[in-house]
Amino acid sequence: MKSSLFFAAWLAVSLSAARAGETVFVTPPRAELAGDKVRISFAVAAPTDVEISVLDARGAVVRHLVAGMLGAKPPSPLRPGLAQELE
Repeated sequence: MKSSLFFAAWLAVSLSAARAGETVFVTPPRAELAGDKVRISFAVAAPTDVEISVLDARGAVVRHLVAGMLGAKPPSPLRPGLAQELE
């Protein structure tokens, strides 16, 4: 489960960032088990659109967690700034 979620988070964030064409990860996407929850974290070098979703083995979205522009006023549960961590 942990490796599947890591891959899903990495893939979803990477694909969205790749569409922006210029965004570079300062800290690559990472998923860590924290008790009964999973903590997803990453940081980018510049404001960009991101999407964090859970994907199944075929790459289909099974749960959409959040999407939006990182920066000063991102949508909840994202925080202001380019470094993100959510459960």
